[in-house]
Amino acid sequence: MHPDRFPKVNDVILAEALRQLIPVAEFGVRALKTTHAVGPFRRAETVLEMWTRQERGRLKKLGGPLPRFTRFEGPFFEDPANPEPGQIVPG
Repeated sequence: MHPDRFPKVNDVILAEALRQLIPVAEFGVRALKTTHAVGPFRRAETVLEMWTRQERGRLKKLGGPLPRFTRFEGPFFEDPANPEPGQIVPG
């Protein structure tokens, strides 16, 4: 593949991609039920929020509102030290 065949990507396009993918990624985090999946998810939320705050009017450049802050509470994550029967704990 030739790199000149792809369109140039700017920061607005990357921020819009994060805005659209964060809600999709939330489903993946909930399906995996591990703390390993939360780190990259939180970084994406933080990067998008930082981008919108760096310059006035950036939020208006996006195709919609920012995703709501997602909370993962309660017994959501399984305890690797105390696995339930049938639980696969990554090693």
